Amino acid sequence: MSEKLNDIIQESIENHTEDYSREAWKRLKRELPVNKGALWLKAGLLTVLLVVVSFAVWYLPNKDTDAVEKNNVSMAKNTLVQKETEIIKPKQEFVNTESPTLKIEHFEASSPKEENKKQEYSETKKESVHLEDNTSIKEPEVTVASAEEKKSIQPLVTLDKLEGCTPLNIEYHISNTPETAKIEWLVDNKILSQASNGILTIKKAGRSKLSLRIYADELDDFYKEYEVNVWSLPTVEFAHNIDEEGLLEFRNVSKYKACQWFINDNLISEDQEGSLQLQNAGEYQFKMVLKNEKACVNQKTETIKYTIQHKVFAPTAFSPDGDGYNDEFIVKYVSHKSFTYTFQVFSTKGQLLFETSESDKGWSGEQDHNGQYYKNKKYLWRLIIQDASGNTETKQGYFTQL
Repeated sequence: MSEKLNDIIQESIENHTEDYSREAWKRLKRELPVNKGALWLKAGLLTVLLVVVSFAVWYLPNKDTDAVEKNNVSMAKNTLVQKETEIIKPKQEFVNTESPTLKIEHFEASSPKEENKKQEYSETKKESVHLEDNTSIKEPEVTVASAEEKKSIQPLVTLDKLEGCTPLNIEYHISNTPETAKIEWLVDNKILSQASNGILTIKKAGRSKLSLRIYADELDDFYKEYEVNVWSLPTVEFAHNIDEEGLLEFRNVSKYKACQWFINDNLISEDQEGSLQLQNAGEYQFKMVLKNEKACVNQKTETIKYTIQHKVFAPTAFSPDGDGYNDEFIVKYVSHKSFTYTFQVFSTKGQLLFETSESDKGWSGEQDHNGQYYKNKKYLWRLIIQDASGNTETKQGYFTQL
């Protein structure tokens, strides 16, 4: 019986699989003799051996697995270092022509988790590589919008109008574009503006194409055309005339009839023709404002100058003899309400003999101390004309008392 037990134990050790150990235990129980004392001792030893065998069955495969994993980690580290050296080499030549020695900082891949961290770090290209001269080089991060992202970005463009009188001023606003976007507003291949907000001014009358182009890496090239209609202004034409008395006459000779007339920015008429009596000599700003069927307004201004030509008639002699004919010396002229007139008579020595502001009053002549009128004596007459602004005009001449 003892030899059988020894054979069972020896066979269990040599064939240390888990299934076989269970089968050996069953065989051992069948072979146990009635004498339990010595046999249970051997059974206890066999139990210890079975525990050792089971541990060996579990430990040895795991040990082999760890060795394989460590070998894989070592190979991954060598591959990573080789790739990093290939990436850094051209940058090394650019930064330092003396080819300094590269120092590469990397993770110690001592476990599968740490190796995963190392691979993630390498894939994102965020590992820093340092040269001996402390120059730091990092892989550039380039962000490129996908096709779906590009299509989802659409500029928003608003224009306050697309037609009007020349010059047409269009206020615009562009939104939902990247800051790096390049904007171009064009008319007849000429750039009007490159700003995202502002005013576009179009002076040329007629229909034209207004184009908008937007370029950016984040979106597809944007292009849009607008049809713009610019209305021309009416042509202003008028005729006017001023007579000697200061009467201004004017007439509209333009195609359009809606007009207004101004003197020094004061409205004087809205008729097709009219007249105005100028009271004072001087310069006037005469303006006509014209409107067409599109409500486009144009104007024309001319400077007119009014000079009052005072016609004065003065005789060269008079005879104060009481015969009722030419007994007074009087200067005749046409007076204007905005003017004052002063008539004077002087002796040849400059003595003032007569003065009046009444246009119908004359000088009756000079007498000696005996009450007799001087004969064939010369005198000086003078007429001073002054307008409302204080401007004066003087007319004078000589005459003889017969």
